[in-house]
Amino acid sequence: MERNTFETQIKLNFAIDGSGESHLETGVPFLTHMLTLFSKHGLFSLDVEAHGGYRRR
Repeated sequence: MERNTFETQIKLNFAIDGSGESHLETGVPFLTHMLTLFSKHGLFSLDVEAHGGYRRR
């Protein structure tokens, strides 16, 4: 699945019958951590590449 806007570019690959492995590039450490745990404990595979659209306050 892919979503592109003026501010963000997101590519996602999700396999419900996966092995719990994930490859994530979000640029937001906490989001990466939570998606890793979600994938690992849910036993599905998740690949995410997301860029732009976020800022630190």
